[in-house]
Amino acid sequence: MKLPISPNNNESTRNIMRKLGYFENFDRHTGKTSYIKRISRESFYPRFHVYIAESDAGRVIDLHLDQKRPSYAGSHAHNAEYDSEPVKREAERMRGILAGMETAKVVHTETGIKEKKGWWGRIWENFKF
Repeated sequence: MKLPISPNNNESTRNIMRKLGYFENFDRHTGKTSYIKRISRESFYPRFHVYIAESDAGRVIDLHLDQKRPSYAGSHAHNAEYDSEPVKREAERMRGILAGMETAKVVHTETGIKEKKGWWGRIWENFKF
């Protein structure tokens, strides 16, 4: 399942994926970086697996669910689901977080000027000193 990342989101891909709950995975055999989110702590599979496609049009998250490890040595084929219910639920969760990242960046001030506030700025904005 493919999810676009807004071109207005200037954060690094690594930070976006961390906020989505994924950790970076570098495959030394292919030289490609992907992102993984385990479903349970007990085992490495099943897991959500993401590749990021970058082009002039922007970044796109390519999400699938790996059910198990490749069957035999040297094989890259594995049981993956691209449009199952768990993948759809995870995609909706990710869309919500990505949308929240967009709205959290712009804050209206008393003067009507829009400004960007970071995480700490949003925490402390309600405190009066």
